[in-house]
Amino acid sequence: MALSLKFWGLKFTQAILVKLFPIPASPPPDHSHRLITTTRMVQLAVKYCQPWANCLKKSLVLWSLLRAQGIDGQLRIGVRQDAQKFEAHAWVEWQDFILGDRQDVRERFAMFDRPIDISSL
Repeated sequence: MALSLKFWGLKFTQAILVKLFPIPASPPPDHSHRLITTTRMVQLAVKYCQPWANCLKKSLVLWSLLRAQGIDGQLRIGVRQDAQKFEAHAWVEWQDFILGDRQDVRERFAMFDRPIDISSL
């Protein structure tokens, strides 16, 4: 993920992931266990992969692992600015539930109106 983002950027990286992991027409049955397990696995990997695991890389890994299991999550990006600095943050949502991040992330960051549009990739 890190190399792809570095050399080709977000749009290309996401386009490759969409091709590698297409979402099936019908979602898998009882995927709540898969959501929890996959989110926990990514969080554990992040814990041991600092400083590699910034929010965008972590979110892309989680998003693509969910897609590989037939779960159509959404990659979200938000921004905020205080007197000192501008910040951006990425996270994954599934049916308006935030995965692998604090549940107040929408209050801390002004998110874009729509998730990253993958239909044009």
